[in-house]
Amino acid sequence: PAVAGSGFADVSSGARRRRMHEVRLHSRMRGFDSGAKTSLIDETGGRLLSETCSDACDRQIWGDVNGDCTFTSADILEIESLVSRRQLYLDGALQTDPLLDLPCDWLRAQANPSLDVLESGEAVIDLVDAQFLLLAVAKKYRFLANVSVEQLADDGSDELVVTVQVIQGGTFESLPAAASSTDVLIECRGLISPLFTVGALSEDRRPVETRSHLIYAAPSAEGSFQVRLREEEGWKGAALEVAVLIETKDADGQKEVPRRYKAFHGASIFPYSDQGIQFTPFRTVRTPFAPPTPPLAPSPAPQTPPQCPPPSEPPSLPMPDGPPQTPPATPPPATPPNSPPTASPPPQRPGVPEPSLPQISQRPPLPSSPLSSPPPPASPGFTWQEFVTASLTQASDSTPRLQAESWLVH
Repeated sequence: PAVAGSGFADVSSGARRRRMHEVRLHSRMRGFDSGAKTSLIDETGGRLLSETCSDACDRQIWGDVNGDCTFTSADILEIESLVSRRQLYLDGALQTDPLLDLPCDWLRAQANPSLDVLESGEAVIDLVDAQFLLLAVAKKYRFLANVSVEQLADDGSDELVVTVQVIQGGTFESLPAAASSTDVLIECRGLISPLFTVGALSEDRRPVETRSHLIYAAPSAEGSFQVRLREEEGWKGAALEVAVLIETKDADGQKEVPRRYKAFHGASIFPYSDQGIQFTPFRTVRTPFAPPTPPLAPSPAPQTPPQCPPPSEPPSLPMPDGPPQTPPATPPPATPPNSPPTASPPPQRPGVPEPSLPQISQRPPLPSSPLSSPPPPASPGFTWQEFVTASLTQASDSTPRLQAESWLVH
């Protein structure tokens, strides 16, 4: 019974008994000896250990940071203590990184459930990881176990396959996330005209960035979600940036904002953008591959063109008997009408020397002109040459002839 008074009351023993009762109840369900499941406090590290946990690295319980083979709120406290001690290490107060005190890589990985890393690849362990485990214990967050991106080139297709494995944390065992209470979305940048064979584009939540798409992954197996897509015009060798969004639902199918929304590592859609979160890719994939070229059909054997017959020689003409005939002579051209007979040169008179005519070539050359000279006047019925020739023929003595020749020259 409660008694009124002042001062402090010690209530830790009651809480401890409730905790021990819960541990014994779960150990009976798993077949463990109820008397053997006791809890001890490690005097050096202050961690809660379990006598029945022989090797936490082999059990691999998601969220188990302190190595007691369970995922409880004690692991949240372990991360908070680890963050404080690592800060002392970074400040130079400790010589050894406390993260290295954990016995295996599995436990060290559980200290970074948000999967944040530096550019160097070193894990970032801070209070964001403690908050992640707090919501994971409450079944509002899921663990991202693996993300793979590959091309199915073996089956002759050019599809890109994104596979996401999701784990739901449990106290003593890790179970695959149920599709009825988990939605997995892929925000992908770098796509132009994607076509989907598995998965579908979101119709109500669309990124505002160009060439960015929000895709609902389809359940493919227990805890596995998948998207299969290809580019309508083939891959162009661009880089694809992939962010993974895991959203959980309660029993009524509702999603509590923001406690049931987790982005690896960022998103540009509602409600993430309202919380000040920006798109940050979890994986960047280069697609240098082009669509596989289908095998060429065997070409048919070339057909031999039909042979053309050789050209035949032209028929030979019959040779006539006897010597070749001479073609008939061509008659002389007929004399045009009204032409005077050709005048013969007059006989030379004895004792009278023949006068010499001046040379035409001795005359100075006439200036060239582009225009032709007009023809001399013609006598009616005679040409100019005929007139001169007739005049010379009819001359009776040398005087008229010389006058005619002189006129001809000049």
